[in-house]
Amino acid sequence: EHFHIHFRPNEWIKPPQDIVIIPCDESVMKVIRDFLEMTGKPGMLMCETLCAYSILSTVLLKLPLDMLLLSSRFDERVEKACELIRKNPGHHYSNEELASCVGMARNSFLTLFRNNTGETPQKYGKRKRIENACRLLHFSDASIEAIAEACGFADRYHFTRVFAHTAGVPPGEFRSAAKQWRDSTPGKEE
Repeated sequence: EHFHIHFRPNEWIKPPQDIVIIPCDESVMKVIRDFLEMTGKPGMLMCETLCAYSILSTVLLKLPLDMLLLSSRFDERVEKACELIRKNPGHHYSNEELASCVGMARNSFLTLFRNNTGETPQKYGKRKRIENACRLLHFSDASIEAIAEACGFADRYHFTRVFAHTAGVPPGEFRSAAKQWRDSTPGKEE
């Protein structure tokens, strides 16, 4: 059996020069078979997505480490701003705050940030807050309200609107699909 994954990694990851063949054990093959079985069935989009991410992350973890190293393209001021956003997922930084933290004028910082990352600081921050919310929804039992607050959203309703727009489903549905996936995955903790 062969299963091919074609994807374009983030532009900051060095692309491989050739095709990488990674042997898959039986647990990975089961996830692949489950994915193929649920593809196209009504109501399974979130499960399909989680399954695809599971396959991709399992395979990526088997790649040689040097293939996953980020290039040092980021300006150190942009990296400092990104690190600030990542380390404080509950804080919503303004462009002025970030520019001040790295010692730059607002407009110069915005131009530098966009040229380095391909997105605005606000878009980057929102993406990181949603990624954090996904982790919390998947791995914690915290309420939607608590997760919204922890991720820097004004309230549950604002969080639900932004999350649904970004992830394609409301947070409750995302959590249910993640729980359903965890419960049906072999090797889960009893």
